[in-house]
Amino acid sequence: MMKSSNPRSPDPIDEHVGGRLRARRLFGGMTQAQLARTLGVTYQQVQKYELGSNRISVSKLYRIAEALGVPVSYFFEGLDDPADDCPPQMASRESFLALSSGGA
Repeated sequence: MMKSSNPRSPDPIDEHVGGRLRARRLFGGMTQAQLARTLGVTYQQVQKYELGSNRISVSKLYRIAEALGVPVSYFFEGLDDPADDCPPQMASRESFLALSSGGA
């Protein structure tokens, strides 16, 4: 995904994640104010997250996923997987590391 040429524009990935946040919040019938109270932020902050103008920290994204009842991966659905651009030797190394640490 291309980064915007205007340095003041939100990153397209932040916009995508924010759009997914908004869609799920609305689907669940939750207001920005309700989500904000759950997260301990202002509704304006939630509004900025949804627009992509403020980035969401990993810990906050985890809390948002909890509040909305979705896995964190939900917010990234529809984006290209950066691992698809990985050279084959990197993919093999990652597979090896996952296997050697007990994951698979």
